This record gives sequence, structure tokens and C-alpha cells, in this order.
Amino acid sequence: MRFRKIKEIMDSDAFDSFDWKGPDFRRYNLIYGWNGSGKTTTSRIFRSIECGAVATELGATQFQVVTEDGIMRNVDITAPSNGVRVFNDDFVKENLEFHESKTKQILIVGNASIEAEGKIRSLEERRKEAGIERKVLEESLGKIKPLDKIRKAASDEVVKQFANTPLGTSDYSGRKYNRKEVDDLLAKNIITEANVKSLVINKQEDIDRRREVIKSQRQKVPVFPETVEDFSQVFADANLLLQASPAAEKIDELSNDDERRLWVEDGYALHTARGSHGCLFCGKTLDGGFLERLARFFTKEMDEVKKNVDVAIALLDTSPMRGETSQPDAGLLLPDLSIEYLSFKAEADRYAVEIRAAIGKMTQALKDKRQNVQAVAPGLKIVEYPSKAITGFNEVIAKMVATIHKHNEQIDKKIEAAKEIELHIVAKTLVEKDYFSTKAEHDSLTTKIGGLTTEIDEIERKVAGLKSAILDSAIAIGKINGMLEEFFGRGHICLEPATGTDLGYVLKRRGKNARNLSEGEKNAVALAFFLTKLDEGDFSKKDGSVVVDDPVDSQDELFLFRAFSLIKRHVSPCGQVILLTHNFPLFNLVRDWLSHENRKRHKTKNDSVSEFFMMRCLRSESSHETVVEPLHDLLMKYKTEYQYLFHQLYKFGAGEAGVDVPLIPNIGRKVLEYFASFKWSCDVGEELGAIVQEKYVDAPNATTDQKANGDFIKKFVDEYSHGKDFGRPITAATFEAKNVAVNVLKLIETADPEHYDRLVALCKEDDE
Repeated sequence: MRFRKIKEIMDSDAFDSFDWKGPDFRRYNLIYGWNGSGKTTTSRIFRSIECGAVATELGATQFQVVTEDGIMRNVDITAPSNGVRVFNDDFVKENLEFHESKTKQILIVGNASIEAEGKIRSLEERRKEAGIERKVLEESLGKIKPLDKIRKAASDEVVKQFANTPLGTSDYSGRKYNRKEVDDLLAKNIITEANVKSLVINKQEDIDRRREVIKSQRQKVPVFPETVEDFSQVFADANLLLQASPAAEKIDELSNDDERRLWVEDGYALHTARGSHGCLFCGKTLDGGFLERLARFFTKEMDEVKKNVDVAIALLDTSPMRGETSQPDAGLLLPDLSIEYLSFKAEADRYAVEIRAAIGKMTQALKDKRQNVQAVAPGLKIVEYPSKAITGFNEVIAKMVATIHKHNEQIDKKIEAAKEIELHIVAKTLVEKDYFSTKAEHDSLTTKIGGLTTEIDEIERKVAGLKSAILDSAIAIGKINGMLEEFFGRGHICLEPATGTDLGYVLKRRGKNARNLSEGEKNAVALAFFLTKLDEGDFSKKDGSVVVDDPVDSQDELFLFRAFSLIKRHVSPCGQVILLTHNFPLFNLVRDWLSHENRKRHKTKNDSVSEFFMMRCLRSESSHETVVEPLHDLLMKYKTEYQYLFHQLYKFGAGEAGVDVPLIPNIGRKVLEYFASFKWSCDVGEELGAIVQEKYVDAPNATTDQKANGDFIKKFVDEYSHGKDFGRPITAATFEAKNVAVNVLKLIETADPEHYDRLVALCKEDDE
């Protein structure tokens, strides 16, 4: 971005009106103006364009800046410009922060780092406050009786109260019942603040009644007696088998002799299996008709009946009543129920004997049938199914189960009574020890402490992040130290990265921690940082504009020259440079540089690359006007301001307008200073006062006018103590501006008429 001029500035707090009377900016531009002329406002306008927001210090100021791309108004500034870089007091305040300590001075560099450091200070202050608050709360928490001790006291009381009961050696023994049991009651909301008082048994007789219940030694008995399921079908099928008579040829010898029949049957089966036609014992050949006859006797139907008989016997053997029935021991039951249970058990046993007898009878009949499959009733009679006995057995078993249930219900009442007493003891202890109100206070303090701890942890996380960001925003410390060496000489001032808990950079002076840096030293560090930043980021020197406002404020000529050299070297490659200053020695250096640039340019082209401006403030009782105009020729020609200041004083004394009236006394003193230094080699003070006293007040041949002039000048130099700063004028109440101008000019004319005439001639040449 290239600037042409500032077209308009309105509603500024610094001045009432603004008038640009100079030419457009060129590549290199020098604006000279005394303090109070409007340089700060001007630089802030340029910095507003750089930062993308109107500077807060400008307030409601409205402005228009003409650029190579058109007019930019204050309302048009919405985003930062990468094409502009401005060095002024605002840049220094935003990008450098010096922290003084007892042993060293820390420098925080960069706008983001300064903001982060400010946030860190604020956060650490809050962390300190939160830590104090937490400590107070923790001390209060420490004074509250520990809740776990109250719960432990409740569990101990339960064990104590159950010690002389049967449960005192089991569920409520010291080994099994402890604070965790009470914790569970609270965690499961069995005991709450809302119901705790209702769990306390208030009447002693109610407590005694429950204690009686829990004195029993008995426990619950498992209900496992089972009824007999119906197996009548097994009996029915077995009876059919008993009556079965498979078809076969009758052989009396075998039918009437069981032993022979079984022996022959086994032999026949062996011969058949081996396919033998002879006797396997004696080896004789058997009559074919004999084997065929046996085949007609031992038929397949007979084998099938035997198999079915075996199945029926197996089913009867697995019957639940085949063996002894499993039933709880009567001694496990409460005494009165034990008697009832035993009577039912005896009846069940009788039915069981009857049932088992029927099963045994059927089993034996089936075995007999298997021995002689062809035998039928009346040899093998039908066995009756014991339905009445089974029904009776099942009914008695149901009564036994009911008795066990009655026992268990009474045992449940014991457990219930024990639980009620347990809850009574715990609740009573909690009420007496004010557990829930203590817990409420404890929880409130714990919550607050937790909140503060979380806040402190979050602050520490944020601080760590901000510190990390500051550490990450490293600067070109080598370049900056190189520039500082050019300013002050080798090793005088340098930066080193801070270590430990410190942030930023430690300033060193001759190898030791620096303290109490002068404003000049701080300004040099700031300028070095600014010049370094020109080579970083998205800024392009050849295309960008650099604005520098009063980079140094020092009368040390060596320091000024070094600062000028650095500025010149780093900004001369830039597309546009605008330098504003009130420092005349620096003005001289920059003017000569830019004049040289013009002379180089004129060798090849007719135009100039440098332009020179003067910013003046014209004040009166009713207005304050700032004017930007071409630099006065006397400031371009001469190395001092003497000629120009004499010109201003002379014009004012002659009654011409265009001079800032309140500055006339300052101008008068400055003119006297220049004149006295070369005329009498003295300063403007006691020495000049003594010379004036001697030559014009006490001199025997002095005229009345000379004496009056001498008296005025002596009083003027005695009372005027503002020195060289034209931004702090003497008030009109101290000296009338007109008298100052007339008397200063008159003193010069009286002391050196030839010199005075030459200066007047210069003034008239300028007017022409």
C-alpha cells in the first residue's frame, strides 16, 4: 500500500482543524514538527490502517487518507493491512512490556505475548485468591467430625447390641458387620435424611418383642420333599405283557419244565448264532427236523415280548419310590412344627411302603413272565396300580411342605425383626450424632473445595498454555542484539531468553542483569524489535509502506547517528517511508539522506523520490489548527534551526500572521541560545544574564532603551526554564509574546548589527 496524502482530519481532540497544503507523498518522506503539532495523531491514523481498527486514542476522529488505490476513510477500516508497518508510542506499548524486579528486568515482546502475559498475571492473581479461599474451606472442613467415624460408630453399636443373640455369631458378628454395611444402607437409600427418624423404634416394648423373635437358633429349611408323579401307564403296559402269549408249536417237555426250557433256549440261540448243524458239545449231527421244531417253539414274537418286559422292569426300577425318599430332618424345624412334621412323615412313610410293595410285585411278575413268556393268567395275575396310596402320599407331602413353609415364615420374621433392630440402631446413632446435617455441611464444603480445585487446575492449564504460546513466539534475538550493539557498543545492552519460571527475555547490561533501564535504552530495544519485524511475516518491504514516528528522543549525537544508520539501512528498501520527528539533529540526518536520494534520482530522471514536509500548529485563543506544508527553505538550507527561528520571530515582530503565538517565548529563548553561544560562548542562563547586566544595564554609556531592553532580557532568561522543548510553551500571563519578539530582536541588533542585518536579509529573501 502507498499513501499520497491525508486529505482530512475532523473531530480530533488534538486540534480543531487540519489542512494539507503540501504535495503528495513520494517514496521517501520526512515530516518535521514540534511537539503538539499533530504528529502523534497522524501516526495513529496510519497505525489504525495497519491494525484494521481505529485506534482507541483517536476517539471519534474522522479522517480520509488518499492512497494509490483511492480514498480510505476511518469507516472503511475493517481488516488489518499487511502492506503497512508503523512505529510509534502505541506500537511500543502494545508490543513491549518491561517488568522490573529486585534483581533483573524482564522484557515481554509482541502484542500477543503482552496480552498473554497480562492474562497470566490476572489468572495467577485469581489462582492465589482461589488457593486462599480453598485453604479457609479446608480448615473449616477439618473441624467437622469425620463422617466415616460416625458410620463406624453406628456399625460398632449394631455388633454390640446383637452380641448376646444367635445372630451375634453370624450375620451381625464383628467379622462380618462393619462400616461398609452402614455405607451400603446409605448408598442404597435404605436410610435417608427423609426417613431416618421413622426407622427409630421409640417404644422399648417394641424393641423387646423383636429381640424375642431373634433369639431362636433355627435357620430356614430348604423345601425339597417332592410328590410322586403318575406312572399308571407303566403298570398298564406291564399288565398287557403279563397277559401276552406269542404263537408257538407246543413242546410239552419244554413247556412244563422251566429249567430244561431255559437250557435248550440258550443252546438253540448259540447254534443259531454260529450256524451249526451238530451238537457243539458231543459233535454229533442233530436231526434237521429237531432244529426246525425248536425254531417253531422259540419264535421272534417271543423275543420281542422279552425285550418289552426288560423295558418295563427298567422303568419300574427308576421310579422315584423305588428307593428311600429324601426329606428334611424334623430336627431342623421349630419344636412345635417339628411334631406336626413327624406325624405327616410317618403317614407318608406308610404310603411309601404300599407303593413300593406294588412296584415290587409288578417287577417280580415281569421277571416271572420273562422266564416263561408263553405262561399267562391264572399263572401270572394282573398287578393292581397303587393309585390310592400315591394320592395319599402326595397329599401328605403337601402337608409336610406347608409345615416347612410355616417354619420358614417364622424364620423370615426373625430376619425381618433383626433387620428392623439393625436399622433402628443405625438410625438412632445417625440422629444422635447429627449425621445428615454434618454431611450437608461436609458436602457443601467439599463441593466448594472441588469447584475451587477445578478452577485452580483450569487456571494452571490456561497459564501453561499461555506460557507455552509466549515461549513459542520466539523473536529474532540475534538480529535484535546485533542492532543493540550498533546502538550502544558491544555488550552494553543485550537480550537473553528467560529461564525458570520467568517469561520473555532478560535484559543484560555488560553481562549482568540490567536494572533501571533509561527511556533511551528502552526506546532502542523497541526500535530494534520493530526493524527486525519488518523482515518477518507477510510484510513485503519493496511493496509496503513504513511509518516511523519519533524513533529516538535523545540529544546524544552518537546515539542519534547510530539510530539513524539502523533506520536508514532497514527502511531504505521499502516501497514507501514516512518519518516524523521533532528531533532536529535526527531531522538533519534524515534530510541529508533524502536529499542525497533526490540528487541520485535527478541524474537519470527529472522527478524526485523524496519529499519534505513541515507540520505546524497554529494556536489562538479560539482555535487550534494543524497545517502540513512544504518544508521551509531555511530548514532545507541550514544545519541549525537558528535562521528559521529568527525568521519566525522576525515575522511575528513585524505583525505577520502564521506563527503559533504561544510558542513565541520558546522561540525567543532558542534564538537567544544560538546567538549567545557563538557571540559570547555562554549559555542562556546566569552567564547571559551577567553579560546583559554588564553591557546594557550597568554600562555608563547605555541608553534608556538599551537599559530597558537589558532588563527585559535578563528577567526573561532568569524566569524561563523550559529549555528546548517547543511543545511546552510559556503562558501569556508570564511574558507577552510581542514584547519577547521585539526585545530579543533588539538585543541581537544592538549586540551585532551586521549579523542582524544578514538575518533580516534572509527573511526578506524568503518572503520574495
